[in-house]
Amino acid sequence: NVHHTDFPYHITARTNKGESFPCEMKEAWNIYQNALWFCSRIFETRVLGFVLMSNHFHLLMSTPEGNLSNFMKYFMKKTSDDIRRLKNVENHLYGSRYYASLVSNQKYFQCVLKYIYQNPIRAGLTTSILHYPYSTLPSFLGLERMVIPIHDDYQFFEDLTDNLTWLQEDFDSQALEQLQYGLKLPELKFKPNSSYYFDDTSFNKASRPPIS
Repeated sequence: NVHHTDFPYHITARTNKGESFPCEMKEAWNIYQNALWFCSRIFETRVLGFVLMSNHFHLLMSTPEGNLSNFMKYFMKKTSDDIRRLKNVENHLYGSRYYASLVSNQKYFQCVLKYIYQNPIRAGLTTSILHYPYSTLPSFLGLERMVIPIHDDYQFFEDLTDNLTWLQEDFDSQALEQLQYGLKLPELKFKPNSSYYFDDTSFNKASRPPIS
């Protein structure tokens, strides 16, 4: 497969039969942190956001080398092997291959970032995106230490206060349904209105070429 080098991907994978990880979440989080740190260096990928849930993960990542398949094959094998070794189990960790959706639009990227960080809120695990411990957001903001290298490709800190406020606001039901459907496609497609986005001015200052 030919993979894109310019635009990021939303990637998710679920455990076998949707069962919870066969270990404590803290243990799983440490394994995923270390795997992302290790694999991102081997394959020269850029982690833009990551959230670990009890039976799946959401990863937002760009692949400048166009090596998504190789990265995910190694990453999923390593996390599976490490968890199975930790708990001395033989069952496969993942129920199927990963699902990746190309995010080829800057506004889409904003919505996907919001979607993955709000996942724990929708699951009833927290009331604030800043308080969920198995997310890259607290470390990205300097609130916690973490080994995963997170890149700010989209100049999130240009307007931090407004962006955090927007990130915490709920999607309406129609936007959420459209986004969830779009993320099942090889390339994300949906039509939200402008109120679902960050203030465009903060992204116009980005040093990288704009996504359009």
